[in-house]
Amino acid sequence: MRKTDLTISTRLGAFLGLVGMSTIAGVLVAAMVTPAIAVSGIAANSTIGVFEDIPDNLQIDNLAQKTVLFAKKGDQQVPFAEFFSQDREEVPWEAVSPYAKDAAIATEDPRYYEHGGVDVLSAARALAQNVLNDEVQSGASTITMQYVRNVLVQKAQNMVDSSDKATQAAGRKAFQEATQPDMPRKLKEMRMAIGVEKKYSKNEILLAYLNIANFGSRVYGIESAARYYFDVSAADLTLDQAATLIATVNAPEIYKIDNPANLERNKARRDLLLRNMLKEQKITQEQYDAAEATPITPKITPSTSGCIQADPISAAYFCDYVKNEILTNKEFGDTAAERDAVLKRGGMQVYTTLDLDIQGNAAEQMRKQVPATARFTKIGGSVVSREVKTGRIIAMAQNTDYGVAADQPGVTEINYSADKAHGGSAGFQVGSTYKIFTLVDWLKSGKSIYQTVNASKTLWSQNEFTACGGPLAGKAYQVTNDTNTGPTSNQTVLAATVASVNSAFIAMASQLDLCDISQTARDMGIYNADGRELSSVPSDVVGSGANNVAPLQMATAFGSVANQGTMCPPVAIDKVVLPDESELVTPKSECAQAMSPEVANTAAFTLKAVMGGTGAASNPRDGTEIMGKTGTTDRSKDTWFVGSSTEVTTAVWVGNVEGFASMRRNVLNGSAADSARHRIFKPLQTFIDDRYPAEGFPSPSSTLTKRPYVAPKPQPTQSAAPEAPPAPPAPPAGE
Repeated sequence: MRKTDLTISTRLGAFLGLVGMSTIAGVLVAAMVTPAIAVSGIAANSTIGVFEDIPDNLQIDNLAQKTVLFAKKGDQQVPFAEFFSQDREEVPWEAVSPYAKDAAIATEDPRYYEHGGVDVLSAARALAQNVLNDEVQSGASTITMQYVRNVLVQKAQNMVDSSDKATQAAGRKAFQEATQPDMPRKLKEMRMAIGVEKKYSKNEILLAYLNIANFGSRVYGIESAARYYFDVSAADLTLDQAATLIATVNAPEIYKIDNPANLERNKARRDLLLRNMLKEQKITQEQYDAAEATPITPKITPSTSGCIQADPISAAYFCDYVKNEILTNKEFGDTAAERDAVLKRGGMQVYTTLDLDIQGNAAEQMRKQVPATARFTKIGGSVVSREVKTGRIIAMAQNTDYGVAADQPGVTEINYSADKAHGGSAGFQVGSTYKIFTLVDWLKSGKSIYQTVNASKTLWSQNEFTACGGPLAGKAYQVTNDTNTGPTSNQTVLAATVASVNSAFIAMASQLDLCDISQTARDMGIYNADGRELSSVPSDVVGSGANNVAPLQMATAFGSVANQGTMCPPVAIDKVVLPDESELVTPKSECAQAMSPEVANTAAFTLKAVMGGTGAASNPRDGTEIMGKTGTTDRSKDTWFVGSSTEVTTAVWVGNVEGFASMRRNVLNGSAADSARHRIFKPLQTFIDDRYPAEGFPSPSSTLTKRPYVAPKPQPTQSAAPEAPPAPPAPPAGE
C-alpha cells in the first residue's frame, strides 16, 4: 500500500472513531438494502439507529409557477401578461428532450437507475474525501438527493415570502439548514431520498428534478430555461443546447449564459457533459463531435413579471385592474398573503374579458387626441368600454405610460378608469353625465319627459329641497348654466336633457328626494371611487358636488339603461384554469334590476335625443342607435362623454389630473381640448359597432312620454250665431 493510501486510511479511521461507526454504517446499510428491503424491517439493528431517527417523509408542495393572463385577439386567446416569483412552467415527461434527461443522468448521477436514492459507491468515496478536507465538500448527491434539497429550499423560500414575520424567520432558518454544507444536511437528504424513491418512479423523480431546478436568477425548470436562453420549448432542445442548460444547474450564477463572461466557463462544462454522455453511450461519436464543435449562441428571450411588460403595453392598465381583482377577491384566497401567493406562484391561466382588437383601437384614438403630457396642465385621459348585457370589460386605455416613476412626466401606475380598490384614482367630478340619475328618478316617480319645469329660476333656498324625507337647511344654492345652453325658461324635461340645462335639472330635483336620486345612482352601479358614501346635496344633481366617480362606474350606470334597467357590475375575468386543468370559481357579474324596463327605455329614448344635441359630435351616424350624455365640470376642468348602443357602453374622460386648467381654453394635439372626448368616442364606437352589431332601443313608455293636456286659448266672442266649441286635441302617442 502506498503512503498516500495509509494516510487516507488513518484519517478515515480517526473520523469513524469520532462520529461513531453506527451512523456511517447505518447510512450505507440503509442505502444498500433500499428499496429491496424496507428500512423499517431492520430498524432494531443499532447500526442504523441514528439514521432511522431522521424522518423520511418529504412533504412536496406544488411548485411555484407563473400566472399568465390571456385576452382575445381575433378568434384566438393570446397571452399578454404574466406574474411570477419564479419563472417556471411545469411540463410532462414527453415535453422534455431526451437529450436533457440523458445529460442530467450522465453527469449528475450515472447509476441513477441502479440505486435506491443513495449511490453507495459515490457516498463512500465522498465520505473519504470529506474526511481529508474536514468538511463536506464532495457531495456525491444523487439526482434524488438534489431533488430533495430543491424541495426543501423551495419550502423555505415560500416561508420567507410570507407576510407573517414569524414565518419569515422560520423560513430563513429552514433555508440555512437546507443549504448548509455539513453532515446533518447530507444525512437528511439521504434519508429523505430513500423515502422519495419508495413513493415515486425513477421517471417521475427525474421529471420533477428537471421541473424544479434553478437555471439562473428567477428562471426555474427546464421549459422556462429553454425558452429564456434559446427561445425554444424543452421538447425541441438540440443536443448542444440541452447540455448547455444542464451544465448550468451545477452552479447557476457562474454558468448561466445570459452573462457573456460565463460563456467560456459554460462551454468547458458543457463539453464535459457531452463526454460523459458519450462514455455512457447516450450519444454517438459523430453526435459528440458535432455538438462539441457548436458554439454557444444564446437567444435570450426575457419572461418578465408584472403589468409593466404587458404586450401590448396599452393593456397594462387593464392588467393592473385584473391583478387588483385577484388580490382583493376572496375567491383567490382568504388572506392578502394567500392571494398574492396564488398570483405569483399558483400557475393560473387567467382568461380575461379584454378584446385586444378593440383595445388597440381605443389606445390609438387616445394617443391621437390626448398626449401623455401637456404644456398647460397635468393632463389625463381615459376610455373604457364594456358589454351592456354582461358587464365584461373589453377595452381600457389611457393617455399615460404605465410605470412607477412618480417624477417622470406622462408615467403613472394609477388607472384613471378604475376605482381606488382596483388601482385607480379617487375619481373625478362627472359634470352633467350625473344628470342621468335625476332623469331616471324623475321617471321612476311616474313623471313624463314632456312635463315642463321652470328653468329660469337659479337661486334656491335649501328648504326647497327634500333629502331623506326632510327639508335641507343652510345657505341658499345658486345654480349656473353653461354659456352654450341658450335661453332658459319653462321647458320640457326632454328639451332640458338635450340642451343639458342645469337650472332645469335643479327644478326637477326640487320635486324629488335627493336621497332617492343618490339611491338610484347606487342601484345603477355608482359609488365614490375612494369608497366614500355618495352625498345628497343640490350641487350633486349637476355633477359639481363632492361625488367623484371612476369612468368604469359611469359606463356601468349608462349600461344599465341600455340593458332595459338591469345593472351588471364590471367583470374582468371569464375563467381561471389551474395547473391540474381544473377551473377555479371566479367572480361573476351579479346583475340586478335597477329600474323597470319602462323607465329604462324612456331614459334611453331621452338620451338618444342628446345625440342630436350636445352629443352630436360623438354620434357615429353609422346606422347604430346610440344614447349618451356629455359632461363638463366647473371651469371646464373635466370633460366627459358616456354613450351606449344596446350592446356596448363606452365612457371617455379627459381632464386635469391636478390643477384647474380649462379644457375649453386650451388645445390638445392641434384641436380644442374640450372636444377631444368626442374625437375619441366617435371613431372608437364606430369600430365597436362594426364588431358588436346592435339592435335599436325599445320604444319608450307611453305613460312616461305623455304630453300634458293644454287647454286651447279662449276665442273672442262674435255677434253671429254661436258655434259649437272645438274638441280638445288628443294627446300624441309617445315618440
